[in-house]
Amino acid sequence: MRGNGREIDFSALSPRQQAALPIVACLPTIAQAARAANVAESTLYRWLTNPVFSNCLDELRRQSANIARQKLLSLTPLCISVLADAMSDPDPAIRLRAVNYTLSFNLRAADLENLRSDLDNLENAISHLQ
Repeated sequence: MRGNGREIDFSALSPRQQAALPIVACLPTIAQAARAANVAESTLYRWLTNPVFSNCLDELRRQSANIARQKLLSLTPLCISVLADAMSDPDPAIRLRAVNYTLSFNLRAADLENLRSDLDNLENAISHLQ
């Protein structure tokens, strides 16, 4: 399986492990995953100590998170439109909440941009020292 630049090589896993991977990746507990994958919890814990299974699981979770982030990003224009509509609502409480959310998001975005800039500066400084 390939996604976001990294390939997951399932060939070293048994068919049962391959079938269990997506289930384990999306369920919050080992007990739930074991029941859903129809394997014993002890088996699943043993599989998790296997570096190949564990690495495949980590990569599958990473790819799932990337897909979720892409989906969230695609909803951004709609979210902005809803906030803009809320700012025109006749209820002052709704307008105030919309303004509060908008300002809060803008401040977070500015903070993230500043962190990104600082990280770029540090990376440049480190590369110049090497």
